[in-house]
Amino acid sequence: MRQNTYNDHVYHGSEWPEHEDYLVGNLEGLKKMQSAITEALETGESSIDAGEFVGVRCLDTKFFDNKNNDGSELSGILGWSVVIAIIAIFSVGLKTVLSWLIT
Repeated sequence: MRQNTYNDHVYHGSEWPEHEDYLVGNLEGLKKMQSAITEALETGESSIDAGEFVGVRCLDTKFFDNKNNDGSELSGILGWSVVIAIIAIFSVGLKTVLSWLIT
């Protein structure tokens, strides 16, 4: 958690079990966050220095539609490359063992 030297506190409540999944803060911090959210809705982004947050961004819905596609194509290619390499190494080893048994 970032140390806040001011009297405005805003945090993600996951640090405290009773506040998990909540945005928590004191009056000053939540008002500062409210202003940052309003600015982000108008301009797309704003900065805030309160609690553990450094800014607010308003993203297009398409960003969230593609959240499960974060490099999965590359992961698939790498995964299949590893499988093919393992099969190739196994095949070479099997061929070597068989040649030893036959001779």
